[in-house]
Amino acid sequence: MRKEFDACRELFERNQRFVLSTHVNPDPDAIGSELALSRFLRSRGKQITILNHSATPSNCIFLDPENTVLQFAPDQHGDLIRNADVIVVLDANQPDRIQSLLPFVMQSKATKLCIDHHLDRQPFADLYVIDEEAAATGEILFNLFLHCDPNSVTKEIATALYAAIMTDTGSFRFPKTDATLHRVVAGLIECGADPVQIYH
Repeated sequence: MRKEFDACRELFERNQRFVLSTHVNPDPDAIGSELALSRFLRSRGKQITILNHSATPSNCIFLDPENTVLQFAPDQHGDLIRNADVIVVLDANQPDRIQSLLPFVMQSKATKLCIDHHLDRQPFADLYVIDEEAAATGEILFNLFLHCDPNSVTKEIATALYAAIMTDTGSFRFPKTDATLHRVVAGLIECGADPVQIYH
């Protein structure tokens, strides 16, 4: 995915205002991926807004102690989408899955980036980073961050990505759990992710 990762890095470097979103009824892979990418971009001085159709589920609230994930309200947040430089849809490759955000996203002149691991994508983005062999969107992001900057994965980013991967693999028991994935998980633990605390 080197070509796609290079395109992402260029997109990150030359833009300032980002809006991140994910699918309706988000799971930990969706929330964790949003928060990890937000923290990665904020560390580079970017302006980030996370907007979701659905509220954050209770088991993901610990990942967002600063309450940065917002539930979309058109009258409050419509201009943020209209004025964004880049809109990133994570863990979803079918535009109708972002529900109430969809008309605002499609009308925006922002560059649209999709990062996901699911099958059956539908066209809506300018750039797709889709790895159907990945166990979770969090796995793709870990590799993307290392590609952009080998020292970029902080404890907070690692925690969000570990939660994403752990839950989408059914606690590492689903078929896409392989040696490559375990090496990713080992890297996250080395960066500060606490498996016991996150599982709890």
